[in-house]
Amino acid sequence: KLDPFSRNMACCQYGGIYFRYKAAAFGIPAVPGVYQLVNSVPVNVLRKAGHHCFLYLDDRIFLITPKSKSEEQALRRGELVPEGPYLGLLLMAAAGTYINRAKSVLRPVSKMEYLGFFLDTDRCTIKIPKEKLEKFKKEAAAIRKKSTCDLKALEKLRGKMCSFSFVVLNMRLYIHRVTYALLLAQDSGTVKVTPDLKEELSLWID
Repeated sequence: KLDPFSRNMACCQYGGIYFRYKAAAFGIPAVPGVYQLVNSVPVNVLRKAGHHCFLYLDDRIFLITPKSKSEEQALRRGELVPEGPYLGLLLMAAAGTYINRAKSVLRPVSKMEYLGFFLDTDRCTIKIPKEKLEKFKKEAAAIRKKSTCDLKALEKLRGKMCSFSFVVLNMRLYIHRVTYALLLAQDSGTVKVTPDLKEELSLWID
């Protein structure tokens, strides 16, 4: 929720009616970035204290290294409370953030899904779910077949490419032509699917 004073700066007009928001509406372009910045404060405090914490908007993950096998087992059983996540919860609550317990994993685990990826700290692997990858390939292949495509469709595809940075090393090397094609299509809203663009899409598909 927004502070009463801040609500006066979160207004808009539509159809001759003025709307004054009580909470941050993610539909306003600036809001996600500001939300990320505000949530970065407790995360940076934890990092400076030596705790490993990662943040994406309202999704957080903590990494801990048990000092012994017995400590690891006690953590898994819920007999010990890990310091980093515990301090994180306190700081986030103090900063005004709400913790959704139903969606949270509060007991340490070695395997979990985070931001659409499967993490396995036992094997030190990060995997893209097969269904997610196949859907992405179909969308890319559909664009590759065309001579032109909608700007929004390619923007959405590029967003997914960027999200794969967890798994695809040097991801930015493989989106240059997509990014350039989007830049050229800003005014028209229609992207020309050139041979160069098709070649780059093929790197993701094949």
